[in-house]
Amino acid sequence: MNVSSHTPTPAELFRLLDQEEAACRALLKTLEDERQAVRSLAIEKFPSINSERLALLESLQRLVRETDEVLRDLAARRGLLQSISWQAMLDRLMPEEAGELRVRRHSLTEAAESVREGLRRNGALVDAIRTVIDRALSAGSAAVSEREGYGSDGRRASAPANGFLYQQG
Repeated sequence: MNVSSHTPTPAELFRLLDQEEAACRALLKTLEDERQAVRSLAIEKFPSINSERLALLESLQRLVRETDEVLRDLAARRGLLQSISWQAMLDRLMPEEAGELRVRRHSLTEAAESVREGLRRNGALVDAIRTVIDRALSAGSAAVSEREGYGSDGRRASAPANGFLYQQG
């Protein structure tokens, strides 16, 4: 959307913030789906979850760029610095506009923090699974890493367990 061809309004910021929040909430849903898939080891679900997540992230990036552009244009139209911060813009808007934007920004921030927490939880879950697998692999390899056995030439030897016959007793 090219906002430079028209006069930006706080209503556009309302709409964009609502869309950003909706994208964050949808992203949170993909994180919940991923967590469930990891717990149930439903590997076949990962491609569709990742595809949906990628589309949402691209949409969110587009919305953030558009929001920044509207904020810059709105600042310029009101004779303010184009690099104005959200807080500075809110301080210069009408109280009712600023109040509504603060509410929507707060709601968006909460949704984004929920996404961050979801990412942390999923990362911790994957790390826990990885630790269990690493321990199982290292315990198995330690138990059979060196055994008394017979090599292919028929001589006794101590060697890694995977290529030898084992002497019992």
